[in-house]
Amino acid sequence: MDLHRIDVAIFVYNVAVVASGAAVVTSMEIESPVVGVGAAVVIGLAWTVYVRLSLIDRLLDLEAVDERASADDTDAGDGGARPPWER
Repeated sequence: MDLHRIDVAIFVYNVAVVASGAAVVTSMEIESPVVGVGAAVVIGLAWTVYVRLSLIDRLLDLEAVDERASADDTDAGDGGARPPWER
């Protein structure tokens, strides 16, 4: 499995969602599962809006850069990677 920058960004996003949800539940001392799930949904929606409005274009640009870089690293003849000194 090839990891790209967008994969790392999505992982960091998921960790941030879980951590912020846990921080809210812990700091507010929420004991009811219904309120805890509601808080998690609200936090998840807030993070989703943030990613959608401010990060998605940058992530897609990074993915395009990764694809161009990997295309530049392959030789058109045999499809193998070229060593750095041949670029």
